[in-house]
Amino acid sequence: AAQTKLTKENVQYALNKLQANQLGSGAFALWPTSTQVNTWATTYAGHFIVEAEKRGYTLPNGLKKRWLTYEKSAAASWQSSPDRPWLEMEQAYRLYVLALAGEADLGAMNRLRNTKLTKNSAWRLAAAYILAGQKSIASGLMQKEYANSAENYYDPTFGNEMRASAMRLENYMLLGDEAKAFEQAITLAKHLNNDEMYTTQATAFALMNMAKFIDNKKASPLKFAWKAEKENKQIDQSG
Repeated sequence: AAQTKLTKENVQYALNKLQANQLGSGAFALWPTSTQVNTWATTYAGHFIVEAEKRGYTLPNGLKKRWLTYEKSAAASWQSSPDRPWLEMEQAYRLYVLALAGEADLGAMNRLRNTKLTKNSAWRLAAAYILAGQKSIASGLMQKEYANSAENYYDPTFGNEMRASAMRLENYMLLGDEAKAFEQAITLAKHLNNDEMYTTQATAFALMNMAKFIDNKKASPLKFAWKAEKENKQIDQSG
């Protein structure tokens, strides 16, 4: 009970703190004193806002409305740029979060679908289509072969393979493909079990989607052990 209370307080604190980073346009900067829009952080913050609202948290007045205004405009005016291949991923993530918020922009989604997508951006766009009720289009995007799937370029979206794995897990869950979701959850668990350095971004996506997978009543009870600051702890939901 104490942990649940602390979690709720921390989420509410984070929502309130986001206001300091929101610009007049509704976009977000990385730092409270900055006036420069960070497009990925804007969608990432919006993702947090949408997920928190779905779980019953009280949003600061105007926070979501201003963000939605900016994101809808950015989605509608977006253009690809051959020398900046990460822009497709930024737009795909933006369209996914808009769809998650119940504000799917099918016109922008169709325009993005006709660009040269990387595998990761195609799969994130597929998630938007699933949320918009277009599962056949999403399946087509997920089944294609992508020659540029390695994505070996400067990436201001903070991506890595663990985050990509977490996003793929979410796609399979959204499609209701339990077998593929389980396979992807095993892959993601292996990432989490490695001794690699985790970024905040990758860890957030990994833990969020693993939690959603486990929360599915058809999933097996959660059992795992973890170590923090030389202290070993265990979680066992089977009992």
